[in-house]
Amino acid sequence: MEFDGRAYLEQLSPYELIELSFIVRNSLTEDVAMFMTALFAYLGSMYFVGSRLQSSQVVFASAAYSIFQALVVFSIIGLLQGLNDVSYVMSGAESSRLVLMATPILLTCVWIGSLVFAGQIVRKAKS
Repeated sequence: MEFDGRAYLEQLSPYELIELSFIVRNSLTEDVAMFMTALFAYLGSMYFVGSRLQSSQVVFASAAYSIFQALVVFSIIGLLQGLNDVSYVMSGAESSRLVLMATPILLTCVWIGSLVFAGQIVRKAKS
């Protein structure tokens, strides 16, 4: 038997739905802040110490950064879907899939761009 989140949400009172909406939005804000913090920490570390690192160290740091950012993006996708479900139960209106995926797509592009940018910084500093 599969869990139906919307059916569960329909049993909640309006107050509980509003509170859940605030909780999900706060979690979403925290995840985006965590993404941006890791982004600038990675770029700063690659800019200031990337030229002194061995290639294996740069690859390891980039892989660890990528795994962390992937987990954050997947968390954001789940939170957006949860917020969509809460909004649907509260208003009866379904959000567009494009709206739901715009933020994760943008964050993924920033993530990939940061890897390219850091790679260029390290390559330029070593030459």
